[in-house]
Amino acid sequence: MEERLIKFAALVNAGNFTSAAQQLRTSQPALSIAIAKLEQELNVKLIVRGVRPFTLTKAGQIVYEAAEELIITADNLKTKLAELSHQQLSLTIGMIDSIASTLFLSSDNFSDFEREANISVVVNNSRYLLRAVEHDELNIAFITEQFKPVNKQLRLQYVAVEPLVLVAHSAQAAATQNDWQHGHLDNFISYDQPSNSYQLIKRFLDQNKVIAPPVFFSTSVDVILRLVQLQKGVAALPYVLVKDFIASKELALIGTPKPIIIDRSIFAAVRRDRQNSLLLTKIVHRLEQLLSFYYQELDLVKFAR
Repeated sequence: MEERLIKFAALVNAGNFTSAAQQLRTSQPALSIAIAKLEQELNVKLIVRGVRPFTLTKAGQIVYEAAEELIITADNLKTKLAELSHQQLSLTIGMIDSIASTLFLSSDNFSDFEREANISVVVNNSRYLLRAVEHDELNIAFITEQFKPVNKQLRLQYVAVEPLVLVAHSAQAAATQNDWQHGHLDNFISYDQPSNSYQLIKRFLDQNKVIAPPVFFSTSVDVILRLVQLQKGVAALPYVLVKDFIASKELALIGTPKPIIIDRSIFAAVRRDRQNSLLLTKIVHRLEQLLSFYYQELDLVKFAR
């Protein structure tokens, strides 16, 4: 029965037989048979059939909740036994590029974790990372705030705020500052339009009544940063990625007397049927500390200008 309960939970989380069968690496008919057998075993109807999207009966909701608890209990048991026997865990962690830069800016930030587990890191955009967590290819992913609902089998945990700053090449700083004060930004370099960061920055500009039609879109912050260094325009970039260039005076913060800061919330994405190990909880806390530190550092930059 345990295996069929797991399949039933996967079906409910996926929302349809086709997606659930793909995730379980089985055929749709085989999944339908497993659900029918579970109904026979429990002598109840779990699904209201003939309705799209399918809905659960009252009994189906009770069985689903019990199946979720069973999965979490089994997963937690494996983790606790591994920690008890001092086995080295294997973790796969996803993160957007700026979070990777934050965690790996110093070897001390992550080296102690690597002594406790075999850690693999995947760096990609939030859309890719969410799908990877959903398909159980990642244990956790650090992503940007999502403005659209995520799959109900995922849980988002707020971590901290990451500061984005408006920057230009130092040679263009005075002109860019003047443009900002007059409500427009020429040669604005933007994240790609489907991204949540694009939506976040656009909302911020709209709220400040600043017109900034993008002249270039990119999914890569490295590309955007390089274009700013080449004096191709102005961009909103993570402070951690530009702090050294600001310190060397190659790039300049826009805004006076205080630099313009856009708060980008960072979340940890995990599956609801998985519980964080103690090590993952430590990593989340470390990232929270680092982001808070850089925000405080930027606060000091305000008054040093």
